[in-house]
Amino acid sequence: EVILSMLHGSLPGGECYDRPDFYCLTGDVRSGRTIQTGPAEDYVFRPNAREACTFMIQTCELEQGPLYLSVYGHHAGYTAYGDTTYYQVPVHYTLYVDFDVALSIQSAISYSENVFERQYNHYYIRADTVVQGQYLSVEVTNI
Repeated sequence: EVILSMLHGSLPGGECYDRPDFYCLTGDVRSGRTIQTGPAEDYVFRPNAREACTFMIQTCELEQGPLYLSVYGHHAGYTAYGDTTYYQVPVHYTLYVDFDVALSIQSAISYSENVFERQYNHYYIRADTVVQGQYLSVEVTNI
């Protein structure tokens, strides 16, 4: 399992670094496990996905300057598996970061996208001139 953490302006995570602004943890969500880490008593990680985790930073939460990311490997044995998930080898992971902006969309064109739970996809459509009586209809389907 890994913990991914992000902090504005300095390195996040662990006992020697600052507490992160954002974090996520991979692990077994079925176990109901919480993991104490870091120096503070209330610093608890709850796994929200087994093999991957993700977080989104909203525009209002971004600050100028460097955004530091840390990936921390941790072992949390699962009694359901007889604690056999640790092989004393490094954890292999893939890190993907995407700095998105609102996507320009056009009238009468369909778009297919994916969105994660508790995250957004932002769009905009230009309305430079609006004729009296004109209206905008918007539809989304989740198929």
